[in-house]
Amino acid sequence: MARICTIFLLLPGVAAFAPSTAKGTALAERVDALVAQLATDEFRAAEDALIAVGPAALPHLPDWRRARDPQTARSLRTIEAVLQKRAAAADVTGSTVRLPGEPVTLRQAIGAIREQTGNRLVLDPSAGPIDQDQPLTGIAGEAPFWRTVDAMCKAAGLAPQFQTAPDGALRLRRAEEDHRRSAVAYVGPFRVDVPAAKLRQEVGVLSTTVRLAWEPRLHVVTVAAPADHWHVAATSAEGAEPSEFPLLGGGQREATVADGATAVEFSLPFDVPRGFDADHVSLRGEFRVVLPTAEASFVFDRVAAGPPVSRKQGDVRVTLTKALSLDGDIIVTMLVHYDNAQGALESFRGWIGQYVAELRPREPGGEAIQPDLAERVAHGPNGVALRFTFNDVKEPTRYALHYRCPTAIVAAPVEFTIRPIPVP
Repeated sequence: MARICTIFLLLPGVAAFAPSTAKGTALAERVDALVAQLATDEFRAAEDALIAVGPAALPHLPDWRRARDPQTARSLRTIEAVLQKRAAAADVTGSTVRLPGEPVTLRQAIGAIREQTGNRLVLDPSAGPIDQDQPLTGIAGEAPFWRTVDAMCKAAGLAPQFQTAPDGALRLRRAEEDHRRSAVAYVGPFRVDVPAAKLRQEVGVLSTTVRLAWEPRLHVVTVAAPADHWHVAATSAEGAEPSEFPLLGGGQREATVADGATAVEFSLPFDVPRGFDADHVSLRGEFRVVLPTAEASFVFDRVAAGPPVSRKQGDVRVTLTKALSLDGDIIVTMLVHYDNAQGALESFRGWIGQYVAELRPREPGGEAIQPDLAERVAHGPNGVALRFTFNDVKEPTRYALHYRCPTAIVAAPVEFTIRPIPVP
């Protein structure tokens, strides 16, 4: 396990990469066969077929810069650009779950959700035992991830828990007897609800707690709530036309997301007339969510002293700037630079530290070597410098350096309306 250390300096930022060429799977073999056709008169059909495979083909595509055939290089470059855009878009598109016909057990439903979406759900028995083999009804068929989870929880008497967890999984436990299921809005991979609301008539304030949750597969960095995008609308007891009221305070609220979190909560007060008695209250708002997307592998064949090697994929450029071999230790430094990091690389944000380089044998067989020390040694608005130290490496020329990281950082708007909000 690498020991993570962070040292902060100021950095302008630059970069390099090359995708992996994993073999031995049916998908890899299919991609290899189609890539071979790029050098023939059937290259356009091969391009279309590779694009049709989707982002799953990316780890198996060879580096277009190393292609000896000019047409193959052009095709690979085009395919890579198209699939990277699709991968980034897919990350902010909600997952869909298809459960088999009923009866389906809780165990089967959780397994299907993980297999189909990559989202981990963990049962938490702290509030009482949970029967994983209980048959559930009313949840079969195809539906978005969050609708499936909520329907499953309702059928099983469970409630999602949104506390931060080291493994980043969403925990489910038995719902309390007085558990109230709040009104919910579903927006792609996001779920918005209002777990608490209170009308303070004497001061004319409607206080709300608004929660934004996301699919556990996502790594959200920050969430902001711009004040001018938030309003509540209410119909009075006398049946007057709905009136819309703004968020108190103006400005923008922002939450930095802890590692392993699957949700954040905002306390948002709204300015309403004193003495107002609302029968039906609706909430309209927008979150701005910043998250890294579309991970890809970067492979450097040369792990030795030499000039920097720089490549670009998507919006990221990764540069292997230095590689030293000292008394059996290998020390490598690389720069990771994004065209627009959306503020995600500010010094106090640690998400980039979860992406660690490793040494892998060039030839099949053998085990990968993890770094003994991983350091962030410099940072700037759009880039970071990373240093990895591998101790006591035997025959260093047998290894290539592999690094995996997101190829884009996006700012996704999450617009929603929830109605009605129960106001005690």
